[in-house]
Amino acid sequence: MKPHVFLLTALIFLLGYSSMAQEGSPGTAFFQEEKTSPESVTILWSSGDPDVFYNCIKPYYNYTCEKNCWNKMNLLLWGPSIRLLKENQDLQDDLAELISRGLKVKASRYSMEKYHLTEKLSKLGMEVLYIEEDITNELKGGMAHLLAF
Repeated sequence: MKPHVFLLTALIFLLGYSSMAQEGSPGTAFFQEEKTSPESVTILWSSGDPDVFYNCIKPYYNYTCEKNCWNKMNLLLWGPSIRLLKENQDLQDDLAELISRGLKVKASRYSMEKYHLTEKLSKLGMEVLYIEEDITNELKGGMAHLLAF
């Protein structure tokens, strides 16, 4: 290869590469998106202790709404938290109020069936489904930040 052809090829390559690295170009959008924090948070609530809801989940939801910390907040109910809801009407009412304010709630169908609650609690406005895939995706970083109680 003649030296001027090699230099011309190298110059074209470098110009093309530098244009991809410019701010806002499609080549850098992916990397910029990875550096920014996700716009949602998910809380996995599996504790059967009502204090977890009243002293952690509810105050955190109120704080994030007031400060506009997240565009979206999700709550996954799993295991003993569902049994607790079955036994506590005040807790059901408080959770329904948060749902009406925009909290997206998903409950484990497996746990709901185990505690015989599928119909009763789905009337609160929560989605009832097998949440194991959602939990796995959250842990792998596929959707949002995950907090677990």
